[in-house]
Amino acid sequence: MTAFISRAELLASGFTPAEIRGHLATGAWTSVARGRYVTKPGGAHGSVGERHAVRTHAELSRFRSEAIVASHRSAAVLHGLPLLGPKPGLVEVTRDGVNGSRTSSSVQVRASKVPPEDRVRIDGTAVTSVARTLVDLARHDEPLQAIAAADRALATERVTGSEVAAAMARLGSAPGLPAARRVLQRADGRAHSVGETRQRIVLEDGGITGLAFQIEIRDDHGGFIGRTDAGLVELGILIEFDGKEKYTKYLRPGERMSDAVLREKKREDALRALGWMVLRFDWSDLRRPDDVVQRVGQEIEHRQEARLPRGSVMAADPVRITF
Repeated sequence: MTAFISRAELLASGFTPAEIRGHLATGAWTSVARGRYVTKPGGAHGSVGERHAVRTHAELSRFRSEAIVASHRSAAVLHGLPLLGPKPGLVEVTRDGVNGSRTSSSVQVRASKVPPEDRVRIDGTAVTSVARTLVDLARHDEPLQAIAAADRALATERVTGSEVAAAMARLGSAPGLPAARRVLQRADGRAHSVGETRQRIVLEDGGITGLAFQIEIRDDHGGFIGRTDAGLVELGILIEFDGKEKYTKYLRPGERMSDAVLREKKREDALRALGWMVLRFDWSDLRRPDDVVQRVGQEIEHRQEARLPRGSVMAADPVRITF
């Protein structure tokens, strides 16, 4: 985490108010919250998520009350959970209690019960636990955002379904819980990116049944060919989400993007040689969900009489949240 320093600490160390203003005016220092500054060169120029994390720590340091915790999207950033779309502009916090909700130019404060079991500390800052963060996202954010965050948390064993259920139970009859239950029940821990989660939701909402996920495919001799995002195994159809992360996250030492693209093509050629049909969708496709469902439906019809692919498969089991 990029460190910040308070105005009081700077004054105590000998800086004058004029010197502080001068450093801010030249851009050498950056204000990340009222009276909180990043003074290291480049410290305020990390990724959007990294900058929001610094702002969250800085804003929370201004609250003297132990009743305040980072929550919602800000907590998701600190926990390393994926966010859909741009990172939050406002730092989101929750005040333990029933009163005190407000929004300023930099912070959104919600009032809600936050028992000790739903609190953790990250780099000294009080934050809602992963389980409570998922519940809050499901209560107040877009359903896809909550499902994608839950998928990641479940897949990486950052949380269990029973922990999420317990966090929700501790909220009693708080507003938004019935809808939150319905949302979180759709998470299953078998998506490795927001795009994969979105693809699964599109297919399920479109009535595509019998889907398997994180499918490991081997050839006739047991040799590993690859792992695919989703598919209809009994029909020999594989469905891949083609996000940029697929070609950047798993680059090998010394590889360029073009090397990863070529490796992916060879993998797909090997899958087709075994008899698999491979469908690929990207974000532009998922913005037209009806077209995606129609294309998969057409392939289902075409594959009814097709021979099953050679080799063997093994799919991941779901990890669900039940209430």
